[in-house]
Amino acid sequence: MKPRIISDSSCDLPKDFLEKDGIDFSLVPLKIIVGDHEFIDDETLNTKELIAAMKAEKTATSSSCPSPEDFAAELRKNKESYVITMTSGLSGTYNSARVARNMVLEEDDSLKISLFDTHATSPVMILMVMKLRDLIKTGEMEFDTISEK
Repeated sequence: MKPRIISDSSCDLPKDFLEKDGIDFSLVPLKIIVGDHEFIDDETLNTKELIAAMKAEKTATSSSCPSPEDFAAELRKNKESYVITMTSGLSGTYNSARVARNMVLEEDDSLKISLFDTHATSPVMILMVMKLRDLIKTGEMEFDTISEK
């Protein structure tokens, strides 16, 4: 089974980004809360609707990180997963992914999961995804070696 690279949707890459490289890639969406309405930051997000809602709303807009179960669902799909999140200094996303890793490893300790707090945002996340892609594609390194690099 192929390794999977998982990121949160702040990474700003399309879901099919690594398809041509034969690497599974998935995005776990953040949520944008505008008044009583919750928008999911995925391919179904209607940005015109989001902007209209933001203009109409008198209260501040906020965001919500993915739940641990959102990450866990992706982690259960492959034997080896690399998770890249936005900085823990801005969001609880890294912590949700950490909780998910622990949950999934309790269910199946044969899985291999590396979790990376980028201490950054989208541009660095994209570079990390691309670096992981390059290391995986060589086929010369084991999971632990790739994780260390």
